[in-house]
Amino acid sequence: MSASAPASAAALVVALSLIGCGTPKADESGPVDGATVKKLESVLHARAEAMGRGDLKAFTDTVDTTKPAFRRMQQRVFDLPNDFVSLQSSFKISGAERYRGYIRAFVEMTLEGNGYLGVFAGIQQESRLYFREMEGRWVLTEPIGNETGEEKNRVTGDSTMTYWSMDEDVAEVFAAAVTDARAWAAKQAPKPVAFKVQVVFVPTAELAGPGWDATVGTSGKGTADDIYGPWYGLDRTRTHVSAYTQFALRWVALDRMRDAVFPGLGVVGQRLSNDAWLDKGWGLFLTDLDFAAVLRQSCAGIPLPTLRQLAAGPPPLGAPGALAETYARWYAYSQSMVAYLYERFGPDAYWRLLDAYISNGSTPTNFTAVLKTSRDDFYASWLTWLRKKYC
Repeated sequence: MSASAPASAAALVVALSLIGCGTPKADESGPVDGATVKKLESVLHARAEAMGRGDLKAFTDTVDTTKPAFRRMQQRVFDLPNDFVSLQSSFKISGAERYRGYIRAFVEMTLEGNGYLGVFAGIQQESRLYFREMEGRWVLTEPIGNETGEEKNRVTGDSTMTYWSMDEDVAEVFAAAVTDARAWAAKQAPKPVAFKVQVVFVPTAELAGPGWDATVGTSGKGTADDIYGPWYGLDRTRTHVSAYTQFALRWVALDRMRDAVFPGLGVVGQRLSNDAWLDKGWGLFLTDLDFAAVLRQSCAGIPLPTLRQLAAGPPPLGAPGALAETYARWYAYSQSMVAYLYERFGPDAYWRLLDAYISNGSTPTNFTAVLKTSRDDFYASWLTWLRKKYC
């Protein structure tokens, strides 16, 4: 990050006063010509280049700073340039169309960074972005107020997908993905259970609200799970969700299924807060993400996390002093610990251990009571298994 970053908040306020308060033109329709598409792609490349060199002024020139919520989210993305989409993305635009005075288009993004677990690096998805022309130049923006349309639901059995009418044309794809994720999660249950999955696809920063941080992919609110716009997308055909979005939906569905196995207890994962690897590693194991490349680093003298570090969870994105590889390694080792648990003690060991946590709280004696081995001995045995398997 360049020296301009510490002054970023003040600079954005100044930029707001300079950029003016242009408003979208009246509703328009019709195709978007190739020359305009090239200009929009240039905006995205300029934005990425500015992030790469820590140039806040150049970055601000590419985004709409007249919308407070959008400005706040964009500021967060600028502050953490290595946590989201690769700055080397092609940013190729397809399907550009006019919408309520904006131009919206699907943009080819390459996923890379700490926010994607170290597994999805290099994978592409089509993300929908909005642009508008202000004082003779194009900027990245988003609809606000009634421009998003009304909130709607699509219900299929025990699956509900909530969206806004601005996403009506892709609602069927997302609704099908939520239904598929719930059906998949049901197959992972230790016994037949009834559970509902409700996912809210939140398309704009304004709708996400002030409690959201751009580093948050999903956020549970009551009986629903919200997924913020930049984190979800479609595959190249735009007939299915992207690989990362499918993973995120399956993770949500797994959590709801796990809660249903122990009804009346609320969010079961919260009871594992002192053993975060047992919570997050379980979802990563069942979704079968391939962390082999990360795990093989342990053969090259890379220091392994301690049991205490695995229990505490990864640092928040953007935490001072946190190395970029910290996140992928924490998720990889947490997944492998659960894989070891399943392999050595059987598939039901996780559920018996979880039952002990619910009954006794977070105490080391849970391991001794259920697995007949201490937590420290479990960790030591896992280290031996890990090196044998990957080295």
